[in-house]
Amino acid sequence: MTGTHITEDWFDEIWCGYDDLCAVRVSGKWGVVSEITGELLVDISYQQAYPIYGKLIRIKLKGRWGLLHHSGYEILPPIYSDMKESDTGVICVKKDGKWGIVKL
Repeated sequence: MTGTHITEDWFDEIWCGYDDLCAVRVSGKWGVVSEITGELLVDISYQQAYPIYGKLIRIKLKGRWGLLHHSGYEILPPIYSDMKESDTGVICVKKDGKWGIVKL
């Protein structure tokens, strides 16, 4: 163990979760960094960002939920009023008051 910092930045809040990903908050906005390298993977620009299974990130933008891959590309656009994940490869999404299931 070296006790070496892997991030150059300091964050207001940090939450490390699944697949070596950490959600970080700065000035009320959230992004995601690698727990291994400290590299910023998802810009700090979201209302909320939660790493979930499979190196995916649940994001909230303008009050709507979407889903990103850890490399930053969009899997589901932020158009859903609610979103629930499972560890079985599906995401439950709510839009226009109705729930649906998206297979990943």
